[in-house]
Amino acid sequence: MLELKCPNCQNTLKLDDGFAGSVCRCSFCGLLMTVPDLPNLRDHQTKISEIAESTISRLDSPLSELPKQIPSETYKLKRKSSRRTKAFKLIILLLLTLSAIALTIYIVIYLNAHPITLT
Repeated sequence: MLELKCPNCQNTLKLDDGFAGSVCRCSFCGLLMTVPDLPNLRDHQTKISEIAESTISRLDSPLSELPKQIPSETYKLKRKSSRRTKAFKLIILLLLTLSAIALTIYIVIYLNAHPITLT
């Protein structure tokens, strides 16, 4: 059984050994994090503690000094937005294609009803 401390909410997660080397989500705050391999677990826990301490100390500094990092949740939201954008573009392309076909049919019918005579 693995115990992993969430760097975001500081809660301890208990995971099966099968999760070693994979990704898990904190059941308390929802943060996605990588579960270290079994030999590296202790090193990883100390790194998490160091990162958490440096993050807390940086919270006391001005915002301009904070690194510009994109959280994984933001990335996930952008990915969903990208799927919606692709679907929207596909619908617009389909509507434009259908409009072009309808216009072509209308022109053909109109020209058959009113032939052009050259003099």
